[in-house]
Amino acid sequence: MKKLLRYGSVLVLVMAFAACGSNGDDGDNQGGKDANVTDQGGKDTSVADQGDNGDGQDTNGNGAGNGCHLCLKVGDTFRFTKLDVKEPSKPEGLPEFLNDIWGPDIYAYRLNVLLQFKEITPTDDGKLKAVITVGSAWHDKDHTEVLPVNGPDDGGATPTKFHFVEGATSEINVTIDENCVLTTDEPGYLAFHPGPEHFGLLCGAGDESLNLAKDTVPLSRLETEASIAQDCSSFTTGRLDGCIKVEAACQLCSFVPAPNYAKWQRDVDETSTGEVCSAHYCTRHCGKRNWANFGAFVAAVGVPLACEADMDGNMNAYKIGGDWSAVPVTFGQPD
Repeated sequence: MKKLLRYGSVLVLVMAFAACGSNGDDGDNQGGKDANVTDQGGKDTSVADQGDNGDGQDTNGNGAGNGCHLCLKVGDTFRFTKLDVKEPSKPEGLPEFLNDIWGPDIYAYRLNVLLQFKEITPTDDGKLKAVITVGSAWHDKDHTEVLPVNGPDDGGATPTKFHFVEGATSEINVTIDENCVLTTDEPGYLAFHPGPEHFGLLCGAGDESLNLAKDTVPLSRLETEASIAQDCSSFTTGRLDGCIKVEAACQLCSFVPAPNYAKWQRDVDETSTGEVCSAHYCTRHCGKRNWANFGAFVAAVGVPLACEADMDGNMNAYKIGGDWSAVPVTFGQPD
């Protein structure tokens, strides 16, 4: 089973947006490492002198004068520092195994997910409505600088600013209540691309019929809830759940040695049949060695179809979910 589970490393990448859990433990769960970024964007976490008129209302138009309502502003950007897989929970031991793979990727800045506030609007009932851009990200370091498995502990680089990967973002509408709890207003969709454009941590040829771009994971029915610190210094106790359809899973391949990417390459064999949901697909589109088909893996180990991706009563997808947390970072293109 241990050997077979190794082929499920793509689930770690799937969790790049789909891992979170309300009321979950906010321990870093990254092999004992704290993945906080050194430069956290220069955010002023003070809530003083921001137009509070003394009766709990913010006179600067930023909603109720309550904790995070005072300090959240358009452009604030947060990076996931924790992704704790909870689903799929079967077979037994799968979440723990996957968490041991993705932890180093997050800590070493190979796996990056950003949330950025695009719009913030106060409501009459003391809440905030917001539009958030969420998606895959990279930073001001070359991928070769973050290849050491254990990141900075092994001499890997520490980025100072982050940017979104083109074509791998979505916008979600959220509500932030008077207690600084954020919830999605409706289920969302994200085509997630782990790693920079030229160095995808997973592989897939793409399929227009499934709205599936190259080297991306299509995540549907995404819903989340999370607490924002009163001083806007972090997201904590986050929970997010979503689906990945069977058809999409069969056109994704994971890199078997992950989180060690020293031998990463795309040595494709165009003579292979490329049959989906089989090793032939990975051989044709990704490489002869070190790539394993995600759909074939989850079917082999008995991961159940437990998600209704199309909201039509048909369980046609794999459920993904878990716990997450995030901290502020500096947003911008490399110099």
